[in-house]
Amino acid sequence: MGNGMIDVIFVMNLITWVILIIGGLLLHSYLPKYFQQKGENLATKEDIEEITEKVEAVKVEYARQLERYKDDMNLMDKRRELSARVVDLINRYKELPSTAAEENQLRLFEQEYYKLVPWIPSDILKALNSLFSNSVPAATKPDSKDVIVEVRRAILKDDCGDFKGADIVHFVGFGKKS
Repeated sequence: MGNGMIDVIFVMNLITWVILIIGGLLLHSYLPKYFQQKGENLATKEDIEEITEKVEAVKVEYARQLERYKDDMNLMDKRRELSARVVDLINRYKELPSTAAEENQLRLFEQEYYKLVPWIPSDILKALNSLFSNSVPAATKPDSKDVIVEVRRAILKDDCGDFKGADIVHFVGFGKKS
């Protein structure tokens, strides 16, 4: 082996050592920073996922509450519509002829009544039956205004207050001079 070969091996070893030292220094200073940044990114990603899950849970709960509110509003509208139909029926009852001469009018009234029966709460239905029944003595029949207040109570529940049938204004004869 000649001097030239030793020089080449020496230079190769020197280059290898320089590369190893530079590589070690780079790895020593770069790798910890790299892994630290990777760790921070992973933690941030996990935080974002957690926040996203919470936001989505709030959205789902909000949508659920909104649907419940819409259902409550729809139910209130249906109750309002039903109560208006019951009040209309009561008003039509007051206008029915006292004799059976107008049987067609009675049939129409009965048809409207039967359409409401499946939807009316039992306590209101009983009050209507008592009001409309010919077999109930007039002295024990409920006042139509009391039945209307029962309808109000069924719709408004606890919000109906202490309103009574006597609190409803009766307009027949209203404003007439004696």
